[in-house]
Amino acid sequence: MSIFLRIILLSNLIFGHDLIDFYRENGIQNIEVEAERLLQSKDYWKNRIKNIDTAFGYYEDLKEIIVVDKNHKNLNLYRMGEEEFELLFTEKVITGEKSGWKEYEGDRKTPIGVYKLNDKLKNVNQFYGPMAFVISYPNLYDKSLSRTGSGIWIHGMPMSGERENFTKGCVALSNHLLENLNRKIENYRKILLIIGEDKLPRVPKDDIATILSSLYQWLFSWEKGGFEKYISFYSTNFRLDSNRDFFWFMSYKKRIFDKKEEKEIKIRDVNIAPYPNGEDRNLFFVSFNQSYTSKSLVSNIKKELYIEVFENSIEILFEE
Repeated sequence: MSIFLRIILLSNLIFGHDLIDFYRENGIQNIEVEAERLLQSKDYWKNRIKNIDTAFGYYEDLKEIIVVDKNHKNLNLYRMGEEEFELLFTEKVITGEKSGWKEYEGDRKTPIGVYKLNDKLKNVNQFYGPMAFVISYPNLYDKSLSRTGSGIWIHGMPMSGERENFTKGCVALSNHLLENLNRKIENYRKILLIIGEDKLPRVPKDDIATILSSLYQWLFSWEKGGFEKYISFYSTNFRLDSNRDFFWFMSYKKRIFDKKEEKEIKIRDVNIAPYPNGEDRNLFFVSFNQSYTSKSLVSNIKKELYIEVFENSIEILFEE
């Protein structure tokens, strides 16, 4: 990257400094250093997002979210504008016969959590109406708690005949409303679904600033080889899967860090969604595009983290 282009790209990060004055006083080599410092600063992010609506999270890549309130039987579709969420669609729905967390196949409960829409089905049994969206239940967090089940959809009502006023776990609404929802969704593959019960999370900006600053602290400790700092972001209850726990992960990462291989790691398109839960924990689902470049590996992946937020820090619970 040319020096000129680097200055232009980094200038948007440096608030509280006149770019030319900063260059005159500190030299060009320190501009990137200053940008890295700011990205790790909670105060920087609080200033950056002060005029952005974060009630339902923070989204750089996603433009729309669906929020389902199981208690009040509402489904709302929001689109993120320049500074606030715009309500595009709101209607009554029916959900599972029983309340609470979905735990196993056949418990007649609608899941609680954060999910993606994996598919849009156009040819479904007439009982489910004209179409259906497939929900990504169970997600990694559900699987970690041994929750089972499948075939959770957002669907319509029978094309002929009646049905009871509840589902086996899906979210259902009238057929003309489902078709209206489908028309309003810009791209179902770039949407998150947040399903809550009783009390849906409303996200304070302080939590978003904590997550973003901590995310870059985690990133730079990884990139620059600071193993102790890097591993401190992981909960001791962290798991990659049923066979690889925190201690396996720590040993594996320590071997990689000990190679002292130079690397460049970049992240973009960060999305942060509150994760409803019945444990009174401050949980979030975080996703981003990650590029990793070293002599031994070049990769570009979509990474997903499930994290718990404390006053000024985070703990990574699961990583995918």
